[in-house]
Amino acid sequence: MNRKSEQKCSDDSVPSEIDQGDDQSKRIFSLMYLGKRGGGAQLTSNLYHDLHDQIDDILLILAEDVEIDLKKHVPRQISNLPGIHSITSLICRLLRFIRNSFRLGAQLKKFDEIQIFIVMIHPLDRILLRIIKFFNANVNVTVILHEIDSRDRRKWPSKLAINFYLKHSDKIIFLSKELQESQIVASYIQKTRLARLTHKSSFEDLQNPFPGVNYILCIGRNEPYKDLNLLIEAWNLLQIENYTLVIAGEDLPKMDERNLIVLSEWLDSKKFSELIKFSKFMVLPYKNATQSGVLALAEYFNKTCVITPVTSLIEQAGGLGIVTHDFTSGSLANSILKATHESETGVTRRSHAEGNNTIKDVVLENFRNNDL
Repeated sequence: MNRKSEQKCSDDSVPSEIDQGDDQSKRIFSLMYLGKRGGGAQLTSNLYHDLHDQIDDILLILAEDVEIDLKKHVPRQISNLPGIHSITSLICRLLRFIRNSFRLGAQLKKFDEIQIFIVMIHPLDRILLRIIKFFNANVNVTVILHEIDSRDRRKWPSKLAINFYLKHSDKIIFLSKELQESQIVASYIQKTRLARLTHKSSFEDLQNPFPGVNYILCIGRNEPYKDLNLLIEAWNLLQIENYTLVIAGEDLPKMDERNLIVLSEWLDSKKFSELIKFSKFMVLPYKNATQSGVLALAEYFNKTCVITPVTSLIEQAGGLGIVTHDFTSGSLANSILKATHESETGVTRRSHAEGNNTIKDVVLENFRNNDL
């Protein structure tokens, strides 16, 4: 083991004591996210900023290398647990995770009630929850299930993990009716809630990444559930000289089309917000999806979204969506053309504010009812 690995093993990232306050009997509320970055990190940050002035003593349980924006509000209590995102020192980091989990569990045993809200499930959640419950049986768990049917058996979440959260969680939040009404959830429907996914940008100095360019945006990592080929085919059918298509995200293929800019890179939260804010409108050429963080941030900036006819996306987009007739390039091209016409004529679409409560609303309702 190298010197750097030895230093990592000796680090102590769990605070020595979690303040219980003056009350002899007290519950503690925790937001838990053991991932590193992306939508889960952004949602954790948003929820903390929204809840910290309404719930006292929020305990954040995070991976030590999480990329999260907490500069404006530094919480009084943070427990960092080592993630295992690097192959280097994998065993060492896993041992540290278990050690720090036991330390955290020992600190939490003095509370009469522990309420844990899992923002996005992670393979290490179950280990940590079992350790905490070893020290304190009064643990109530609420979890957001973004997906319940992994289409790729090699990818997370596995069916075993999904069954664990369905069976052992006290509350389950779904972000679409499609998931909530699925057959696998039927036996647990009484403890489910439907919530609306919202995102926001906390940056005040956003700059236009392409000054003077009218651009249409497709953003996000290249994943199997997205159909970039369909988008390129649709773009080639159009003769729009005063618009540029920007495709941005990780692991993008090389593309050499007219009026096309490809940004194949990791986009931090600020760059993500900048690209969306200054776009004319957005295109989401999805084959399937249960929800979209991109759509949630588009709603924050009130951006029109051209979307393919995926049930959950139609539900989420509401008034912001221009839905294609089918999954063909011609239909997508027609919808993009409609969006450009609306952009040029000043048509402004508005998201529907009514409907399901936001995740924050559900958390506060459950917390105040002592029903997490």
